[in-house]
Amino acid sequence: MRVLLDLNIVLDFFLVRAPWYVEAVALWDANRDGKITSHVAAFSIPTISYIVRKQTDLGRAERAVDDCLASLTTLHRSSHGSQSGSLRPVIGLGPVSGAR
Repeated sequence: MRVLLDLNIVLDFFLVRAPWYVEAVALWDANRDGKITSHVAAFSIPTISYIVRKQTDLGRAERAVDDCLASLTTLHRSSHGSQSGSLRPVIGLGPVSGAR
């Protein structure tokens, strides 16, 4: 299954934000294990860098961006085309098996 991760889910993961961190880790692990293919909007990457840097430090922000680019597929405007219907946006967290 292909999912589009909301920016807040990615931030929950990198900033260990309770109570959503556990679910964010489950999604990240499902992506790593090949159970889902996670995507993030390309325009989210600078925002992730900025927020993580402001709440932690530059080194952690750089690692967060590196992890995103290595682990997630970034979607650009041209990526939407005919494939957009096969993406499931994950904008709220419930059980991973019931991700919306």
